[in-house]
This record gives sequence, C-alpha cells and structure tokens, in this order.
Amino acid sequence: MKLNRKISLVTSLVLFFTTPILSTSSVENFFIDVSEGLDAITLTSEEMTLIINEYKPDFIWWLGNESSAVEEYCVRFTTLQEFFGSDNIIDSSDELNGINYDLQTSVWDTEITELLNSVIVNLTLAGLANNVIIQFLVSINVVSTYLPGTNLIIQPFSEAKIEIVIKNWKFSDFAQGLALKAEICERKKESNISFNNGSVSTNENAVRSIQIFSDDFVYNPEKAFFRWMTSAEYYNGTDLLFDLPSGNAYFNETTDGYNDDYVNLWFSYQNYADSFTVKHTATLGLYEDEPHPATLEASVFSLSFLISLIVVNIITFIIYRKKVRKI
Repeated sequence: MKLNRKISLVTSLVLFFTTPILSTSSVENFFIDVSEGLDAITLTSEEMTLIINEYKPDFIWWLGNESSAVEEYCVRFTTLQEFFGSDNIIDSSDELNGINYDLQTSVWDTEITELLNSVIVNLTLAGLANNVIIQFLVSINVVSTYLPGTNLIIQPFSEAKIEIVIKNWKFSDFAQGLALKAEICERKKESNISFNNGSVSTNENAVRSIQIFSDDFVYNPEKAFFRWMTSAEYYNGTDLLFDLPSGNAYFNETTDGYNDDYVNLWFSYQNYADSFTVKHTATLGLYEDEPHPATLEASVFSLSFLISLIVVNIITFIIYRKKVRKI
C-alpha cells in the first residue's frame, strides 16, 4: 500500500506540474470570426486574417489575427474581357478586345453563409448584358479538404478557396475566349519581397502558383502564395460536361507582367459555346511559419530542464517523507 501511495503521489505531482505546459501548447481556436464593416468583410482565424476589400474581388490577407501586419499580401481581380487571336490562349494585350467589365468599379451583391465547418462568402455581379453573371465564392474551412481533382490539401484556417464562376456569356464573333486579370502584390512595401513561379503535377492535373518570398528572412522566406488549377470546368446548366485547359499569361496593358511591386496575371477561358457556365478554382494562403531550429532547440532544452527540475523535486520530496516516517 505504501508503494501504491508513492506512485499515486508521483503521478499526481507530475500531472499537476506538466498539465499547464501541455495544455498551453495544444490550445486551438476551432472558429472563424466574420465581421462586416462599412468598406470590407473580415474573416479571422488564429492563423490568418482575410479582408474582402470594399465587398469586391479584392482580397488582402496576412499572418495571424491582428488588425494589421508588417506584410500584407493581396490578389485583386480587375478585368474580365474577351480576347481574339490565333488560338484559345491569350498571349498579349494586343489580343484584348470586345466586351469587357471593370470588376473594381462594379457594385457586387454579397451573401455570407456560416456553416459548422466553414464560412462561405458569395460575391455576385449580375444585371449585365445578356444576363451574364460573375461570381467569386470564397471559403475558409476548419478541416482539411482537397483541391478538386488533385491530392493537394487546402489547409484549414490558413488557406481560402476561391471559385470563379462565369455564367451565360454570349461571345462576339471570332472571339477566342475570355481573359480575367488578377494583380498580385504585397501592400505594405516595408520588406524586400520577391515573386516566384511554382508548378505541381498531381493526379494528371497541374497546379500553378505565384509564391511570395520575404527576402529579409534567410530562414523560412516563403510567406504566402496564390495558386490555381490549369483547367476549368464547363457546365451546361448544372451538368458538368468536361474540363478544358485554362491558360495563364503575364503582362500589363502597357508593360510586362512582372515588376518589383506586383504581378499582372491573366487567366484565359476558351470559347466553347455561348451560354455555358465556366468554373475555375484557385486558392490563396500562407506557408506554415515554422520556428527557426535554434529557437526550437532552445524550447526543447528549456522544457527538458523544467521536467528534470520537477522530477528532482518529486524524488527529494519522497525521500524526505520516508525519513520523517522513520523518525
């Protein structure tokens, strides 16, 4: 019985001292906060803040849930326009012509849906010629999901899926397709930022990306990304007919696609037939901010030292009680 009491005492003391350590290292917030202001919708988790600026497809995000950050990344969709040329992939600004819409000066309708495991914001631009409808469906999940048609995981809390939907477009004669412009940048311009191309082939579907690097960090410079499928889905009503390649090109209306401050990216969706629905999937998010190895080693050393100190105190306490009982 004395042995049992000693084991019970040791177990209780270890749990008493170590439980706070273990609990503080595993606390997670399983919620996504949604707030609507006069000029923006804000989605916040413990890992990422996402701003839908001016209720338009103008997305700003950064690490953590503070009101601002040293680095703030952005993807802004500005133009949807027909293009012409010799093939169904846009190559330069010379091919832009025909019907076009300025997505940043238009007034968008907004619907927010809060589900048990996700938040979805639906931005809809309607009332256009020929009953055209343009949508951006933005969602953040609290569980991991797969990028459609791939084995790539969309991370919970730190990555947002964007579904771009274009309905009922009636093309001008000889138009090869539609071109959608996105501007990718870092807004604060207080850090040395660089942009890199990335590409992954998975399950016969290629995924491309713009990776945002902070050159001020020698260790772990990868900070944020915007990635997209290289194919789009074509629907007749609600029936999925097929996937077709979607092109991407880098140019501005007057200059090349890259400079020190931002990337001008154009997606192209080919003209298969009038009045179809086209859906293209992209994501934006943050790379995991891993601690520096030196910091990790220091943390492990501190924890090991603390545990050793606790064990020594427990043993000393047991020996002391034993001596007291003998007396």
